[in-house]
Amino acid sequence: MCYARKYVELWEQMKDENHGLILWGSVGTGKSYFAGCIANALMEKEISVCMTNFAAILNDLAASFKDRN
Repeated sequence: MCYARKYVELWEQMKDENHGLILWGSVGTGKSYFAGCIANALMEKEISVCMTNFAAILNDLAASFKDRN
């Protein structure tokens, strides 16, 4: 959680330098919870947030290639 806290505390710098976080691990290890904590902390600072997941991104990409080879 120390990385999440630092990420939120240094948000402006992270945004300016185009830094992000990659969360990985087995199913049920708390990746989504961790991301949600970061999102909530940023929203508390009145920063706009959009939370998604890889499956949703893949579905959106697949839909954009409909009727294409």
